[in-house]
Amino acid sequence: MSEEFIYLDNAATTWPKPEQVCIAVDKTMREIYANPGRSSHHMSLKSERVIDDARL
Repeated sequence: MSEEFIYLDNAATTWPKPEQVCIAVDKTMREIYANPGRSSHHMSLKSERVIDDARL
């Protein structure tokens, strides 16, 4: 009996990523630096908005 490998998390590791994805991730990493939903300060609220917008 042979073992067959089935990989189900394709979206997490697909390469190469579209350029727009790289640009969006880079911008977010440079500009959004607070945990969402952990506080009511400006940056936390901003990071929460970014996540909410991405889910739409």
